[in-house]
Amino acid sequence: MFQGNERDAIATVGFWEIIFLGMNRIRKALVLLSANPALLISVVLGHFKTLLFKTANVCIQKKNNALAFEFDFSYGVYEKKYYFGIYEPLGLEAIRRILKKGDTFIDVGANAGYMTVVAAAAVGTEGQVHSFEPVPRDFGRLVKVQELNPGYQIHCNQVACGDSAGQSDIYVSNICGWSTMVPALMGGGTCIETIKSPVIRLDDYLREREGAIGRVTLIKIDTEGFEFPVLKGLQGFFESGEVLPAILCEVSYDASRVLGFKLEQIAEYLGRYGYEAYSLLDYRTKIDLSALSELTDVLFLPTGRRITFLLPELKLGGAEKHVIRLAGELRKLKYDARITCVFREGVLASEARAQSIPLECLNAPYRWDLGTMVRIYRWLRRERLDILHTYLFGFHLFAGFPAWLSGVRIILSTRREMADWQKRRHLWIERIGNLFADAVVCCSEAVRKRTLDKEKVPSALAATIHNGVDMERFKMPGSCRMMRKELGIPDSAKVVGTVANVAWEKGYSYLLEAASSILQKDKDIWCLFVGKGPLYDVITRRAAEIPGAERVLFTGFRTDIPELLSAMDIFVLSSVSEGFPNVLLEAMAASKPVVATRVGGIPELIEHERDGLLVNPESGDELAQAITELLNNPEKAAFLSRNACDKISRQFTLRAMTENYEKLYKRLFI
Repeated sequence: MFQGNERDAIATVGFWEIIFLGMNRIRKALVLLSANPALLISVVLGHFKTLLFKTANVCIQKKNNALAFEFDFSYGVYEKKYYFGIYEPLGLEAIRRILKKGDTFIDVGANAGYMTVVAAAAVGTEGQVHSFEPVPRDFGRLVKVQELNPGYQIHCNQVACGDSAGQSDIYVSNICGWSTMVPALMGGGTCIETIKSPVIRLDDYLREREGAIGRVTLIKIDTEGFEFPVLKGLQGFFESGEVLPAILCEVSYDASRVLGFKLEQIAEYLGRYGYEAYSLLDYRTKIDLSALSELTDVLFLPTGRRITFLLPELKLGGAEKHVIRLAGELRKLKYDARITCVFREGVLASEARAQSIPLECLNAPYRWDLGTMVRIYRWLRRERLDILHTYLFGFHLFAGFPAWLSGVRIILSTRREMADWQKRRHLWIERIGNLFADAVVCCSEAVRKRTLDKEKVPSALAATIHNGVDMERFKMPGSCRMMRKELGIPDSAKVVGTVANVAWEKGYSYLLEAASSILQKDKDIWCLFVGKGPLYDVITRRAAEIPGAERVLFTGFRTDIPELLSAMDIFVLSSVSEGFPNVLLEAMAASKPVVATRVGGIPELIEHERDGLLVNPESGDELAQAITELLNNPEKAAFLSRNACDKISRQFTLRAMTENYEKLYKRLFI
C-alpha cells in the first residue's frame, strides 16, 4: 500500500522485500509442495479454478513462525503471505516493534485476522488482542484464526465501530475482504450484499471492561473510509488520562471527499491529545495529511510519551532509586516510562514492579565490549522510543551511539556524581558519548561545573535538575518505637545514624572515628549504620574494635528506609565525594537534624546553621564536634530539623523534580 507522496520510496522497499524475503518464502513453499504431491495438486487445481471461475476453495492449514493459519487463496492477504512471506510489511513491522509481551492490541477492521494473530504473537499469552469485524464472511475467518491459536487471548467481536452506538448498513464487495459503510467506497468492486450490523463506540467497550483489559499500546484502524468516526468514538478514552497508545490508521483521501471532511481534521482532532502523524518508513518523518492525495497508512504517535531509562542493573544505589522514583512519577503523568537493565535486574527490581513500572532485562554478559553495544542496538531497533535516558559511566557511549544510530528522537545523558576517580581515558569515553546526547542532565550545580570543566560539554547542552523526594513516605508516626524494638535499641537511647553504601566515597572510616569519640562520652548513645557495599567486612571488623562497639549496629541492605530513619535522632553523612545525595533529602524530609560534609552538591542543599551543619570532609574530629553539639542542644536540633523539612517541602519534592524533567522534554521536542 503506497504512503501518499512517499510512493517511490515505499515501492522500492517492497521490491527488496520481495527479492530478499519473497524468494526465500517461495523456495520454502516449493519444498513443501514437492514433498506433498497431494497438496501440490490441490493448490494447482485451486488456482486453475480461480482463473477460470474467479472462485477458490483451497484451504491449507500451516504453522507459520509458530502461528497457525488457514490459507484460503480467495483472500489476497493469505495468498501474498503464503507465497511471498509479506503483506503490508511496514504495518506488520510497526506491530512487531511497538507491541511487547503483556500489552493489549485493538484491531478495528480485522478482516480475516492476519494482523490479529501476528499481534497476538507479539503480546504473548499474557497480553490481549481485541478484534472487531462485522461482516459474517470475514468474521468466520477471524474466528478460525482464534481457534487455530488457542494459547493466545484473542477476543473476536462481530460488530462495527463508530462515533455513536446503534446500527448501520454494511456494503459487502465482491472483492474478498472488502466491505464498507459507504457505498461509494467499494474499492473498485461491486456490492453483492448489504447487511445490518450493530455499531459500538470503543469508549463504551473499554469502559465496560475496565480493569479486565490491560494497557492498550496500539490501535489499528482499517475500516475502508470510516476511520474518522472510529477515532471520534475514542474521545472519552483519549480524555481519560490513560497512557495514550500508538494508532496505526488507514487515511483515505477519497473517503474524506465523499464524507465531507478534510484529512487535516483528523490531524487536528488527534493533535488535541498530543498526537502527531509519522511515516511508517522510519517513525521520525512527520506527514502533512493535507498534502495526501491517495490511500495512506499513517502512524499517529503521542509526542514525547515513551521514555526508557537504561542502566546496568537496579542495584542498591542513589541513581537506581532515582530512576525508579522518576519513572513512577512520570507514569502518574501518563508518560509511558519504562526501565531496561542491560546486565541483570538487581535487588531493586521488585520495588520497580511494585510501582507497576515495566521492567526489561537484556541479560547481556557483564562486560564492556562490542557485543554489548550490538545487543543494545538490536534492542533499540525493536523499540519505538521518544526519549532514552542513559545512566552511569560507559552507558553514555555504549548506549548513546546505538541510540543515535537507531533513530531515538531524544537522548539524555546523566551525571550523578563528582566522579573524582575518573582518569583521562574515562573522560575521553564520556566526551565521545556526549557527541550523541541532546542534553547532559546533572544532579547538582557542582556536578554540572565539573562536567563542563572536565568533559568540555558546551554550556547550553548541560542542564541541572536537582533530585526530589516523596514527602509522604517519610511521615512515620509511631514507627520509631517499633523499629527500635526490632533492632534492640532502648527507647531512651540517643541514636546517631547513616544510610549509605559501605564504600570509599561514603567516608565510613571518618564516621567510625567520630563514633569512637562520642560513644565514650555517653553510654546512652547508639550508632545505627544502614547499608552494604565493597568495604562492608572491613568496616564492620574495624567497628568491632572501637570502645562501645556493642552499641554500634550494622543492618546491611534494607529497603525500609523511612522506618529506619524514624529510629534515628541525628543523621550523619560523612561522604568524601557526592553529587546530590538522595538520602540527605530523605533525612531532611523525615525532620531529622543532619550533619554532612561540605562536598559536591551538598552545600546547594544545606545552609550551614540554618537547616543543617556542614563540616569539612575527611575529618572525624569535626564530625564528632557537630554531632555532640546537636546532642547537647535539643532546641538547636529541633530548629534545624524544622527548617530542613520546610525547605524540602518547598524546593525538593518529587513532583518538582518531575516537572523540571517534563519542561526539559518539551524544550527538546520544540
